[in-house]
Amino acid sequence: LFLLAFAVSFFTHSAMAQSWPVTKVATSSALWPNANLYDNNPGTVWTSNGYADPNHQEWLAYWFDGFHPVDTIKLYPRYAGGRVLGFPTAFNVYWSDGSNWNLAQTYANVTMPAAGNYVLVKLPSTVNANGIQVIATQLGQDDIGNYYFQIGEVGAARTDVVATDYFRNPLPGSPILTMLDNTPQSVLVSGVRAKMYPLRRP
Repeated sequence: LFLLAFAVSFFTHSAMAQSWPVTKVATSSALWPNANLYDNNPGTVWTSNGYADPNHQEWLAYWFDGFHPVDTIKLYPRYAGGRVLGFPTAFNVYWSDGSNWNLAQTYANVTMPAAGNYVLVKLPSTVNANGIQVIATQLGQDDIGNYYFQIGEVGAARTDVVATDYFRNPLPGSPILTMLDNTPQSVLVSGVRAKMYPLRRP
């Protein structure tokens, strides 16, 4: 007789990827205060000036407590009635080397998450940055047909961490970014290991 034992490894938010504290923000305009961008309350929102069409530029920038490796930026949209409002349909992401803003990548039509989650924008490579700037080039629509750049919280992180199991392969459906999605219910599950143990008859 053999006993078949399974071992499944879980990586919860205690093993979360590294996020960097935001210590300062600036914006191109502010109908609602830009301090809302880093007050740890996603329900309070910064908003840019409003327009009748999306073809305007507005920007936000934020800085950390020093230089940190960054490969993902976090933007918490404005949600209302389960909808995302005022999130730009096209934008450029820049990172600061302390002297200059360097273009990381241009993005368009980013997939929106389910209500209550961050938009996680992956950079093409890890950069050593002390700040991030997001320039919206196509503004997002609100619920009455005007166009804004509206964000509840900003952040940045390094997600290229190694979370591995015996097979060095997470199970399907549990990507490593679950450790950064600010949803404690989502868990990274590693692969399953099985081992046969012989049982001695009495």
